[in-house]
Amino acid sequence: MRVFFNRYSKAIFEKKLVVIIPIRLRKRLWMLLDANNCNFQIRSDTGYESWTDTFTETKSTLRLAYGEDKLEARLPNGNRGPVNSLQEFFDGCYPSQVLDVVEAFLQYQADKDSFTRSVNEMFEDEKCPWRLDDGEFFAVDETFMGMRLTELAEQSLKTKSFHGAYEEFREARQDLLAGDTKGCISNAQKAFESALKTLLGTDRGNASNLIRQFVADGHVNDLPTEFKASFGEQVLMSVPTMGNRLGRHGQGAAVINVPAAYAQLTLEMAAAYLNFLVKLRPPDPQPAVESTEISDDDIPF
Repeated sequence: MRVFFNRYSKAIFEKKLVVIIPIRLRKRLWMLLDANNCNFQIRSDTGYESWTDTFTETKSTLRLAYGEDKLEARLPNGNRGPVNSLQEFFDGCYPSQVLDVVEAFLQYQADKDSFTRSVNEMFEDEKCPWRLDDGEFFAVDETFMGMRLTELAEQSLKTKSFHGAYEEFREARQDLLAGDTKGCISNAQKAFESALKTLLGTDRGNASNLIRQFVADGHVNDLPTEFKASFGEQVLMSVPTMGNRLGRHGQGAAVINVPAAYAQLTLEMAAAYLNFLVKLRPPDPQPAVESTEISDDDIPF
C-alpha cells in the first residue's frame, strides 16, 4: 500500500507540507492502536497457516512502504536508529509517519468505519487539522465551509456512483495538499466534467458542450427561461474557465506559478457544483424484494 509519506514525500522533503502531531494526541492514538491489536491466522502461498497480530503486519507493511529492512526512529538517547517494536517506532517516528502507522494499521481492522470515527474524533478533540477518510489522511481545509463542501462532495460522489468524478476530485484534494496547485485546478475541472458526463449518460464532450446539453435536457427548467442559457454559460463555466486558464495545460506564457488561494477557490467551487449535480441524479432503482410476510390469503382453508 502507499502510505501518507509515499503520497506526499516530495512536499514533505521540500517542507511545503509540515505535519504536527501534539504529544497528547500521539499518546491517545497509541492507546487506540493498542486496544485494537488482535491475533489472527494468515496462510502463506504454500498453504502454511501461522498466527500473527496487527502490530506485526503493520510493521511489515511499513517496511515495504519505506523499502527498509528495519524501521528507524528517534531513540530515548536522542539519536535515530533501528527499533524492534511498533510502539518504539510510533513513539519516536516523525509526525508524518504517525499518519503512516494509522493508515497501515487500519488495513487490518475488521470494522474500519468504527476505527476511522475514533481516530477522527481524537484529531478533532486535539484541534489537529487532519482527518482519515477512505483509508487516507487529508488536511482539513482552511475554512469550515470549505471543509464541509469538499467532504460532502466526496461522500456524495461515492454514494451516488460518480466513480470517475470521485477519483478525480480526490486527486484534486491530494494535489492541493502536496502543493501542486495546477494539478489541483486541472483535476477539479476533470471531476466537474466527469460528473456532467455521468449525469448526461455520455462519455464525450468538453465542458461547453456538456453544459449546453445539460441545459437543453431540461435540468434547469425551474429557472426563468431568459436566465437558463446565462446560468450555463456564466455560472457553470466558472470551474472550466479556471481549468483552461490556470490548469497544467492551459497557461499562457506569462503564467509561471499559480498561488494556492486560486487552487483552493477552484476546489471549493467544484465541490459546490458537484454537490449540485449529484442531487439532480435520480436514485438507483432498488431490486424487487419478494415478500415473505404471511397474509390471510396464504391460509389453506
